[in-house]
Amino acid sequence: MDQLLDYLQATGHTKIAFVSDTFCTRHFVAPGTAELAKAATSKGLGFCLLGPYLPDPGSGHIAAAAALEVRATPCLVASSLVALGMVGSLRQQGISVPEDLSVIGCEDIPGSEYAFPALTTLAAAPQELGRQPRHCC
Repeated sequence: MDQLLDYLQATGHTKIAFVSDTFCTRHFVAPGTAELAKAATSKGLGFCLLGPYLPDPGSGHIAAAAALEVRATPCLVASSLVALGMVGSLRQQGISVPEDLSVIGCEDIPGSEYAFPALTTLAAAPQELGRQPRHCC
């Protein structure tokens, strides 16, 4: 996780949103969210928690609106389905991904590379994100 946070900071991001979903939050992510927030703030990055949202692309529209409201520039999204919905919603609003807002999925689901733009994903399961956020990437 430190590597990801360092990269986000080096590329000019100042406030990270973690977009949780109902499944991951209940089973895996909740214990690691505080550690992720602490790691982000220790590097001088703002942090906010959005959700939980249902793990489907339709929830991405609501999550995208929330991310824009809190003015986060990268969104780390527990569900790649929500992330794909966010990308679609942002594009419909004329917001460029990743130039204006970066969306990073956490599941690396099959087919995410075929989205336009291709979804950036972490190569770890969401279980690992919750259990050991510092080892996610």
